Amino acid sequence: MGTPPSDAGIPPSSSSRPSNPLYALASNDNPGTVITHVVLKGSNYEEWAKAIRVSLGAKRKLGFINGKVLKHTTDSNDLEDWWTVNYMIVAWIFNTIDPNIHFTIYYRDTSYELWEDIRSHFSVGNGIKNFQLKSDVAACKQKSGESIMAYYGRLKKLWDDINDFDALPSCSCSGCKCGLNQTLRTRREADQVREFLMGLESYYANARSNILSTEQLPSLHSVYSRISQEEEVYLYTQRRTEEASPMAFDVRGSMPQGVKSGISPLKCSFCGYHGHLEERCWEKHGYPPGREPRCPQATVRRKQSLNTPDTVATPKVNDVLDEMSAPTNPIRLTGKGVYTWIVDTGASNHVCCDENLFDFSRAITPIHVRLPNGATTEATRIGEVTLTDSLVLKNVLFVPSFTCNLLSVSQLLSSQKLSIQFTFSYCVVQDLVLRMKIGMGELIGGSII
Repeated sequence: MGTPPSDAGIPPSSSSRPSNPLYALASNDNPGTVITHVVLKGSNYEEWAKAIRVSLGAKRKLGFINGKVLKHTTDSNDLEDWWTVNYMIVAWIFNTIDPNIHFTIYYRDTSYELWEDIRSHFSVGNGIKNFQLKSDVAACKQKSGESIMAYYGRLKKLWDDINDFDALPSCSCSGCKCGLNQTLRTRREADQVREFLMGLESYYANARSNILSTEQLPSLHSVYSRISQEEEVYLYTQRRTEEASPMAFDVRGSMPQGVKSGISPLKCSFCGYHGHLEERCWEKHGYPPGREPRCPQATVRRKQSLNTPDTVATPKVNDVLDEMSAPTNPIRLTGKGVYTWIVDTGASNHVCCDENLFDFSRAITPIHVRLPNGATTEATRIGEVTLTDSLVLKNVLFVPSFTCNLLSVSQLLSSQKLSIQFTFSYCVVQDLVLRMKIGMGELIGGSII
């Protein structure tokens, strides 16, 4: 431990200004100066130590903490100046330590001893810290809605920390022409390009595949620039989608396949089914041999059909038909929680009136949804809704003032690899990739429900 200066044995300074520039202090340098805003809290030692080194290096005082500027002998004219700068650095270091851990640090007279004591107390071994940092890099993913700049900034900080703990080796031979240094830097940058691309959101999958498929990866700056351009395109598309005024019900769906315009389908007045009349009703006259009743509840439905006009199916259908003010061909798909969705071939956007049905949603600038009667209403949020395990609706508008849920055929077909087939009495939604049925609607009460 060093000994503080005393009046005895120290020659007076030859002038008020130190002769050695290492001991020069600026007019605003004082023991209360905070040379960095990074505060040592224990776990952030590496970040704090880097900030201190940068600040002291800018003041030409880094040699005091790395042991290169040693204390002078007692007969040196620079001894007093050395102690002055040394104590100033000690004060600066303590100014950047959290008060909660002050008591864990021993006081030292020399800045070098204080620096080494803090390093031995808070620094983690390179092997352990390097493992932690590389694990953090592998787990670093772009969050939903996070900008490319913010995501890249988080990765860049981890890469800088790794460079501190696992610095690249350099060739020390005289007049080296092997290019080892450049080769190692290129390899590390290629690893960083892959780490950056693998953490991107799924929207950037095509750009990621195109970049990774190249024989020689481009530089990290080039990749960052390209992905930023992709982000601009994505944000522009999103703004155009939100600013557009969707026409929810302006175009009416066509009649189901097999039904000519102006000709009503046959309907049995006994059982309520379409496609036959009462005199050919199996429910009334008996089923042929080998044919089972199509529905165990046929009797119940027959009673309902006798007491219910043909134009009325269920209270929900009544609400929908009243609101839409013109004949249409809705189809009801039942999703999770037994919620009804009306399918319209002329609707341009999915619409949901119950916020609880959304898997997730985000706020948007209110946009107008125009109804055929001239009235308008507003959509305030947009998100995703799961109807079944295989059928998920994306970019669904939340319209709280509406009284039913609308499934747009055009939007569904344009966003997913599906097909929708209309028959005389059914509507079937099929996954073209899996070649399986994932949804179906049924014709009830004169409409496909």
